[in-house]
Amino acid sequence: MKIILVGNMEPLFSSESHYKWTLEHMGHIVIPFQENRTNANEILDACKKSDCLFWVHTHSWSFPGENEITPESIKIPSFSYHLDRYFGIGSREKDYLKHPSFHLDYFFSTDGGNEDGWKAAGINHVYLPAGVVEYGAYMGTPKEPKIDILFAGSTQYHAEYPFRPRMVAALGYKYGNRFQVRTGVRESPLNDLYASAKICVGDHIFAGCPLYASDRLFETVGRGGFIIYPDTPGVTDLIPGLLTYQPQNIEDLISKIDYYLLEPQHDFERRHRMLLSFDWVRKNATYTQRLEKILEIVL
Repeated sequence: MKIILVGNMEPLFSSESHYKWTLEHMGHIVIPFQENRTNANEILDACKKSDCLFWVHTHSWSFPGENEITPESIKIPSFSYHLDRYFGIGSREKDYLKHPSFHLDYFFSTDGGNEDGWKAAGINHVYLPAGVVEYGAYMGTPKEPKIDILFAGSTQYHAEYPFRPRMVAALGYKYGNRFQVRTGVRESPLNDLYASAKICVGDHIFAGCPLYASDRLFETVGRGGFIIYPDTPGVTDLIPGLLTYQPQNIEDLISKIDYYLLEPQHDFERRHRMLLSFDWVRKNATYTQRLEKILEIVL
């Protein structure tokens, strides 16, 4: 098939770049449009010679005539797929949901716990968890001094979710320099970073709500990291071997960390859990499987 992909494909690590690689790996022809350097006329003209349109919007960008991109004007199947949470985050819930990319034939997202909100916004929403790009699902090589406890993510977070900075501060206070925070690591260096860490700590906004998890869960497990993640009904219970903690409970998180950090006899169990989860994600939760499901529904 010929698939139009509108999005940000300049960085190798963007979701759109991962989707483009995946679709081409599946045998499709991808016609890319860099969202901040295109216009509606170019896209609508390409639709006449293509089979479907896939639009992943960057929220700070726009292009001339973007409101003209509608299912009626496109005349071919159309969809979007986003990994973010929107409901409960003031600016996102108020403004983002109005964008035309949310109002294509289908809007796939990782937020399955707000179906009433999606319906009220007039969005044809389909829940689909995040994944990991297939070429990135491998064990890395330790290339750094050993890291006992790692958090790979942002510590400056949404005001609506104060647990994140409290968690990072508590872990820093408890473990000192045995705990490290890393941001901005992508692609193969991320695999190597996880290989250098004994324990990774996970978190996502509004942890504890069902059917929503960050792509960081699948990125970590799929790239060979051992992660302790908030218990998330409908997501974490599907991944064999995955270790969870009570959402937004620092004491429970620390007890799980100490079990593996302070008691070496549990290291075999830790690695066994990691391998079980890694194998499951490689077979069931790459973007190859996600996009196969999307195309099955859309087409």
